[in-house]
Amino acid sequence: MIIKNRLLIIFLLLALNSFGQEILMQNGTINSCSGVFLDSGGTTGAYSNNEDYVLTICPDSPGKKIELNFTEFNTQVNSDVVIIYNGDDITSPSLGVFSGSNSPGTISANNISNSSGCLTIRFFSSSTVNSTGWAANISCIMPCQTITSQLDSAIPAPNAEGFIRVCTNETITLTGSGNFEFDGTGATYE
Repeated sequence: MIIKNRLLIIFLLLALNSFGQEILMQNGTINSCSGVFLDSGGTTGAYSNNEDYVLTICPDSPGKKIELNFTEFNTQVNSDVVIIYNGDDITSPSLGVFSGSNSPGTISANNISNSSGCLTIRFFSSSTVNSTGWAANISCIMPCQTITSQLDSAIPAPNAEGFIRVCTNETITLTGSGNFEFDGTGATYE
């Protein structure tokens, strides 16, 4: 019984460690929908002076968008700066410039102009003082889909101007449908 309990405890500890992937600020691209994104100092220390890194975080499956939820944020005001871009490189539109205690909060890849679902983070630090940095939870979200509704038929039919003229208490029957960007499973309308 003691051996079974010890094996169970070891298994649980290993399982917890596998879900706590830490991604440190560095140059490169990572595909992940989970983990914690940290400054280059990780959980044990502050980032260094004279850093200049660009990291792109992309979803691990198509159609999803990266979301970062910053739970800690502290850099030197106006000297050590994080810029977050809505796309897979630094030529993408900026979602904001952050320094000091001005945390990004929760920030997501934008549906409209970003088909990759990636966020690119650039961090640069000055040659002098540094600070404790940041921690952000990484997740992926499914964006809302675009739904285009249409009128398929009407009784009575619309006139040449597109109006349906009826008298009081007269019945109108409208039949419609929708075009779904991704999937219309389970959709209803009235």
